[in-house]
Amino acid sequence: MRTKKRTAAFRQGRSGACEARLYEFRGYSGSNSSEEEKIERLAADCIYEGLVYLQRREPDFEVRSVQCVGLITLLSGSPLD
Repeated sequence: MRTKKRTAAFRQGRSGACEARLYEFRGYSGSNSSEEEKIERLAADCIYEGLVYLQRREPDFEVRSVQCVGLITLLSGSPLD
């Protein structure tokens, strides 16, 4: 059986640490567009990866705007001494 390779949200950055961008998706969920605006925040390598994940998680979420609000960095297993 053949399996797809899953890409991770965090990639190695220029500094050697793992990096991901934090995206904020604003929009409405459900068929009633008069509802209160919903905000979803996701860490992803690129905006397209975040959109695909959001579509799978919440298929009825209608995206109105997307903003990159930050960069998350994690040390990748190296000792801190």
